[in-house]
Amino acid sequence: MCQSRGETLKIYVQLPIGYSSGLVEVETEPEHTLAEVKREVCAAEGIPPNNMALMYGGEVLKEHKTLKALGIEDGATLALMPLDIIGG
Repeated sequence: MCQSRGETLKIYVQLPIGYSSGLVEVETEPEHTLAEVKREVCAAEGIPPNNMALMYGGEVLKEHKTLKALGIEDGATLALMPLDIIGG
């Protein structure tokens, strides 16, 4: 996902219970959208992305925004949650 043309971030995504990987490391760029990160994680783990949302700090994040705009920094951990659990 990273093109090495600028700053890179290493973030972590906690997968829902039942997925063996548990915590996934993602290298990305601050200008990538949350939707891009979610698609990458879901594709790698075989998770259907349409019924999932990413959360950070207890809030569901808007997928059209960039990591930079959301204040997601290097080393941050996001949670991938099924929409039916969070009421989406």
